[in-house]
Amino acid sequence: MMSLAGAGRRPAGHETLILLLAVAAFVAAVAPALRETGTPPGWDQSVHLRDSLVYERILRHPSVLAGGVLGAILHGSEDFPLLTPSGYYPPLVPGITALLYRVAGRSYETAMATQILFLVVLVFGTWALGNRLLGAPVGLAAGLMLLAAPGIRLNAEEYMLDLPLTAMVVVSAWALLASDGFVRRDRSLLFGVLAGAGMLTKWTFFLFLALPVALVLASGLASTSKESVPRSRRWNNFALALLAGGVVAAPYYVPILPILVQKTIVHAGGAADGFASPFTPAAALYHIEALPRKLFGWPLTITAAAGILGFLWRGQETRWVRALLLTWALSLYAIFTFIVANKQSRYLLPWIPILLLMAAGGLVALWRRAAAGRELLAMGMLVFLPVTGLADSWRTEDRGDWNIRPLVARLEQELARRSNLPHKVPMLGVIPDMREVNGPTIAYYAARRDLPVTVVQLVNRMKRRVAVEVGLDPFGRDDFYQSFDQYDFLATKDGDNAVPPWEDVVPRMQAYFEERLSEFELLASFREPDGSTLALYGRKRG
Repeated sequence: MMSLAGAGRRPAGHETLILLLAVAAFVAAVAPALRETGTPPGWDQSVHLRDSLVYERILRHPSVLAGGVLGAILHGSEDFPLLTPSGYYPPLVPGITALLYRVAGRSYETAMATQILFLVVLVFGTWALGNRLLGAPVGLAAGLMLLAAPGIRLNAEEYMLDLPLTAMVVVSAWALLASDGFVRRDRSLLFGVLAGAGMLTKWTFFLFLALPVALVLASGLASTSKESVPRSRRWNNFALALLAGGVVAAPYYVPILPILVQKTIVHAGGAADGFASPFTPAAALYHIEALPRKLFGWPLTITAAAGILGFLWRGQETRWVRALLLTWALSLYAIFTFIVANKQSRYLLPWIPILLLMAAGGLVALWRRAAAGRELLAMGMLVFLPVTGLADSWRTEDRGDWNIRPLVARLEQELARRSNLPHKVPMLGVIPDMREVNGPTIAYYAARRDLPVTVVQLVNRMKRRVAVEVGLDPFGRDDFYQSFDQYDFLATKDGDNAVPPWEDVVPRMQAYFEERLSEFELLASFREPDGSTLALYGRKRG
């Protein structure tokens, strides 16, 4: 006779197998988009990819940071480009990529494997969280709907921090609930460690977990009077969780906290792609409209909306779970709509599993209550509707070869010839700032070839030249005009070469350079897919 434990393990084993097969199919579908093409990664992707190379280099030779090098980097020195990470972004994701490099070699494809690792964590974390909150098969349904979400697919195809952040939010929420309101010390410590790792993924992590932590702690303290668990035990375990999280995250945050706070105020306040005010109709509806437009697509949006309505209607027997998920979802919408003026749909990616957990709970409840044939047919159509959204293209558009790699190869040749540069580290200034050609992208490819050159995204030094405060340089360095004589190399591009708010600044920098063209020699030029010319210039010697 099968034991109760064996009977419980059997459905879990089936669900695990289904999710593994679904993840394998998902990875097979997105695999072509994980390969490197001539279209380079954009701004932030290149920043994170370059960080992974920096951390891999430090892992190989930790001693390189000795002798005052680390202190110089923290104070803004540009003399160590191969050892200097971006600083604003935490190290967990590029650090894991650095470990993968040590096993599989340095390549773009190896880096993209990091996203797949976090995708697996996200899917199985959602499964575990859903089953804990609402019982099986809610977790399975939520995990499968997650894989049908275009927003998850698009983020799996880019080397960004938002998918790993979403995974860390979900697994940390599971550990939080597994602590039983901070009664269990081992799970409380696990939550603290995961929360610290979440903060090392992206600093916005705490915004996603603050309310659930407060609700779980408050609920536990309120129920203590009915149980034999003293309040002091919950408070002590909560303090231990905070301590564990602090121990994990503090080594990164403490040295850079002033810079981080200063940059965050600028970026959260609107920056280049935000709204003048978070209280306009466009700002208020931005994340709502992003669901069918980018994150869910219309098929999954319809299914999720029906499921959430069912969850709210049929969730009387799970009132606490309904209150937790609903207030959690609404609080995140309020924070990222009315407090964070700078808006991109990926910033709220952790919203997806929360909404889908509610949707899965409602759909499972409605399915169990559907008795008549028509009701079952309607439920079946709702459940399989998201599958129709999978018919869209799963391959990122290849926009052609933008010649970043040959430009960097030519730079490498010229650096080998110029051993007598007037200062310690050569400097390359990048005038254009567009998705395919920009400072971070060129810096990434230069780091891949281990070129000891400081690549400067020049628009980041021009914050006084635009009406909005963007491209913050916390070290107050001179702008392009003031420091023009310091650049040994310049990369230029004619035609379309800037995005807002730099449409006027970049052409003026280009004109300033052209007036002094006699000081430089053309090292290489390349015809770009948009018909423009990308060029590399070197300052004349002698």
